[in-house]
Amino acid sequence: VMPDRWQIRGLHLATLAGFAISQPVYDVLQRSPTFLVSHRLDPWDILFLTLLLSVCIPAFMFVLGWLSGLPGERTRIALHMAMFSTLLMATLLPPIHNTGINGALAVLLAALATAGCSLTYVHSANARTFLGWCAIALVVFPVLFLANTSIRSLVFRGDGGEILSVNIEGDTPVVVLIFDELPVISILDEDYHVDPVRYPHFAALAAQSHWFRNTSTVAAFTEQAVPAILTGTYPEGDKLPIYENHPNTLFSLLGGSYAMHVQEAVTMLYPPALDRRDAGASDVQADGSLSAFLQDLRVVYLHILLPPDFTGSLSSVSDNWSGFNGDDMDEERPVVTEELRERRSDQLADLDKSARKSRVDSALDYIQSISADEPGTLHVLHILLPHSAWEHTPSGRKYCGNCPPRPGLVKNIWADDDRYVHHGYQRHLMQVALADRLLGKLIDQLKKTGLYDRALLVVTADHGVSFWPGNPLRHLENNEHPSDILDVPLFVKAPGQKIGQLTDRHVRTIDIVPTIAQLLGMERPEWLDGYSVFDLSNEPAPFKRARDSEGDFSDFDADADLKYESVARKVSLFGSGNEGSIYGVSDHHALLGKDVSEFEVVADTPRFISTDRTYFRNRAKSGKFTPAFIQGAIDGANAHEALSIVAVVNGKIVAIARGIQTGATRVRFYMVVPEESFGTGNVDLQLLVLDESGDRARLVEGHFSPLQFTQKALLPHYPSH
Repeated sequence: VMPDRWQIRGLHLATLAGFAISQPVYDVLQRSPTFLVSHRLDPWDILFLTLLLSVCIPAFMFVLGWLSGLPGERTRIALHMAMFSTLLMATLLPPIHNTGINGALAVLLAALATAGCSLTYVHSANARTFLGWCAIALVVFPVLFLANTSIRSLVFRGDGGEILSVNIEGDTPVVVLIFDELPVISILDEDYHVDPVRYPHFAALAAQSHWFRNTSTVAAFTEQAVPAILTGTYPEGDKLPIYENHPNTLFSLLGGSYAMHVQEAVTMLYPPALDRRDAGASDVQADGSLSAFLQDLRVVYLHILLPPDFTGSLSSVSDNWSGFNGDDMDEERPVVTEELRERRSDQLADLDKSARKSRVDSALDYIQSISADEPGTLHVLHILLPHSAWEHTPSGRKYCGNCPPRPGLVKNIWADDDRYVHHGYQRHLMQVALADRLLGKLIDQLKKTGLYDRALLVVTADHGVSFWPGNPLRHLENNEHPSDILDVPLFVKAPGQKIGQLTDRHVRTIDIVPTIAQLLGMERPEWLDGYSVFDLSNEPAPFKRARDSEGDFSDFDADADLKYESVARKVSLFGSGNEGSIYGVSDHHALLGKDVSEFEVVADTPRFISTDRTYFRNRAKSGKFTPAFIQGAIDGANAHEALSIVAVVNGKIVAIARGIQTGATRVRFYMVVPEESFGTGNVDLQLLVLDESGDRARLVEGHFSPLQFTQKALLPHYPSH
């Protein structure tokens, strides 16, 4: 017997919706409250979210329960059970696939469990009564969410922070640029200096600043590492990166004398009291967009709901804190009619109003907004680059639509197969080149405004990243090469400095605030854990101490040379002093740049190369996209064959990637292509097999028809060099 009263039907649907939708969302937000912080949601946004999950969605279910009763009895039962089974399936599927069962089997088991529970619901009054009593969860879930310590600290915010009364003589501009996930290893050449060809702007800064080559972070993750930089103190507990938990920062230290120009990517350390005290003097990143947050939350929920096998087309949510939609691709996809084209344009225009800017556009907008109008200003920019997702070329163009975020990385540990690690390393180094160009844009803007010579400029990163087979990407625990994560760049250009100085004296990122204080003529505040890097009376820290994701501190050797094993590995893979060599493999760098006509290409072969040809048909309307990432397969290969894939653009070999055997006769490949090889205009792309299984290597066609597409010009304000 089914429930006759629509109120009971609605209550049952609302209860299931609480378990299927609201509780999983509450759970992920309680476990990762920095997701809320990074979107810069204010207390009213969080309360609205709670209202949406615990009032609006249940109310909608009651409406559906009422509507299902309008048709005849048979239709009412069918509609109610269809909605009931859908919500029940969404409730049961996540815990089943979280046990490690693969996608298809997880769906089958969830479907069988749903069918069994649905039949029990239909035929058992006790089951329906039990489900009705479970409705108490609709009240319990939001109460527990708002009672969570981290969530409560975001909803019940403080009064805006205390500003220290410190008078500073002079009006020296202070500029702090914090990159994210940038190990110093990535910018070094074989001589352990900044590679001047790949990273000319880092090299130029090193020549005019104090370069502390043995700088270590004190935390492996952004939500602790960036507050450590801006407070000068070690991370403590599981404090959220908000100003209430970190009252003493560089902002509060200089707030009594300086105007503020601040853009934070993940943290909210800037105290609102500064804005209230001196309205109009500050230029700080605006509050976040609830619409953009809900779009990202939709992607997060789909990752919770679906088995991993079914989320390949979704953006990764483990690479970043926000921007999971990929809406800044600016792609122009084929449409059927002009009416549909206009409708799509209107939809994109509406979407652009609410979507978060890309990391590149956000950084460029900030840099362009630097001016000399306010003589004494603190400029702070934290940018989530070269942090994954790895999706940008060195110019800032995007090349990823639905490409796999990090092949070969399972639970943040690299596979033992070095070919996966090699590909991830390539994509990381492409974004390091982008970071270098953004640094060049910043320095150009400072020079244009006349601030560069007078400015105190600090450039650093919050933490690094590791590229060794079988090792964690970011975790310090069980990592055989912790220096990859610990050692970060630190450049300090004092006002008026022209000559660079290199030192391997061990310093830490918590030494940045006391260094700024000393160079501005201030006394060292008592609350600091760090010391000025120029205070030679203070002995260098005898070890590198850093916090991992579990909250524990570990101590590591402070020897500057420990990083150089990783530098040697990077140079052996990609060489140095050559921008193009990162697009090949170490055994075949000599082939890059060669004209394919110099080689004999074998046409008669049983092998077939396949790739997603639609990826190249999509066009970016404004040149913000380039198809520089190619993935596919070689079929007809034997397991013993050593095969690589070769990209030929307009007749020249521009990239080579080693194939990865994934089946008896199939080889997968992932490769990136230098965007400069495309130029602007018509592009002819050919993929060939490099067969090394015989006595000598040979190029093979692989039954692949060349691809033709058009590359539009780069946007004028994007960093072309």
